[in-house]
Amino acid sequence: MQAAKNFYVAALNLTVTTESAWWIDLSCGNGSLALSPNGPDRPEGQTGIERTKVIFEVTGLDEFVERIEKLGGKVVHVSDNVAAQIKVVHILDPFQNVFQLAERREGGRGR
Repeated sequence: MQAAKNFYVAALNLTVTTESAWWIDLSCGNGSLALSPNGPDRPEGQTGIERTKVIFEVTGLDEFVERIEKLGGKVVHVSDNVAAQIKVVHILDPFQNVFQLAERREGGRGR
């Protein structure tokens, strides 16, 4: 994960906004690139959830999801932890790429 972080910071001039043993968030405009490892020290997550993904922060999440599903996208996971102050939806696009949409609740803080 550190090598991936170093690559994206150097290649795309992204900025690290959050970093832990299980998650690195790199800022890129109104979205982010999230790095989350699989490996011997972390059990395999659901396909498309525990992997590197592009995250787009949006307003009107439900409307985005509805439109994306009509275009052939498929919701593969929803995380709606009220304590986190953010709702995220992992989507598999028609080409088998996963991305995530995130919407902050009113008063929500960063990821």
